[in-house]
Amino acid sequence: MGGAEKVDKQHQRGKLTVRERLELLYDPGTFVELGLLASQQSLRGAEADPDGTPADGVVTGHGEIEGRQVWVIAYDFTVMAGSMGAVGEQFKAARVR
Repeated sequence: MGGAEKVDKQHQRGKLTVRERLELLYDPGTFVELGLLASQQSLRGAEADPDGTPADGVVTGHGEIEGRQVWVIAYDFTVMAGSMGAVGEQFKAARVR
């Protein structure tokens, strides 16, 4: 997540965070998130992104929906307004292949 302030801003707009939406989508207790430690290496330098980019703004994982195994790639609006960083671009390229 992009921090408490950004999460609060989402909630004030009546929106759920990406992880809250995934919690509602998946069967209880089945979602396993991968890639939590990923972060973007900004070409603009650390001063351009002082808070970093948690999970590079991308939530990936798997779990069950109605008992079926389902994988997901979801974008976190609280990080870089939901835009893709380097890791997100790699996921997109792999999906296209």
